[in-house]
Formats: sequence, C-alpha cells, structure tokens
Amino acid sequence: MVDAMIRLYCSAPLTNGGTQPMTEERKQAFRDAAGKLREAGFDVVNPVELDEAEDCTDWTWQQFMKRDLHFLLDCDGIATLYGWQESEGARFEVDVAKRLGFRVAPHFVWTELEALVK
Repeated sequence: MVDAMIRLYCSAPLTNGGTQPMTEERKQAFRDAAGKLREAGFDVVNPVELDEAEDCTDWTWQQFMKRDLHFLLDCDGIATLYGWQESEGARFEVDVAKRLGFRVAPHFVWTELEALVK
C-alpha cells in the first residue's frame, strides 16, 4: 500500500466559477474518486466533504476558493478529475500546486501507482 502520509487534494469543476449550482453528479464524481484514492492508501481532501461539513450555502466562489486553498496547501499533490481543465477554480488550484512543486496527476494515475508498488 502507498504511504498513508501522502495527502491528495481532489480537483475538478463544481460550480463553474459560482455560476452554476453544484450537481449531485459532480458531487458523486468527487466521492467516487476520493473513495478509490482512500482504498489505495492515500489521505484525501475532498472539497465536497468540506462543503458538507459546514453550512456554506450562501458562500461566494471566492470564499470557497480561500477555504479550499487553505486545505490544498496542506497536501502533497493533486488528484484531478475529469473536466478539471474547464474549471476556473480547478485550473487555479493546479497552477498553485505546480508552482509550489506539488505532484499533479489524474486520480486514476494515483491509484494505478499504488497497484505498481504493491
């Protein structure tokens, strides 16, 4: 199993810059990816779970990004989900992570990595 100390942040579109409501389909994609990453032995920060842990129904996009960047900075890498390139927020998260030297890869690459080191 991969060292559990590797902490990954899941990144993908959620609200399209605050212009669209978060759909159940998007939430489920985050849950599925986080579940697979955890099964592979990673510690995972999932923004959907952060949202569900507190009342943030009236938050602006900027408030979400401030909170999420705080959690991102405590991670070792980013696990991107399908469509991340179309998301202003996800592109920003990936840019920050790359500039800080974090590893960035699709979520399925991280889980495949775990299979290779078994």
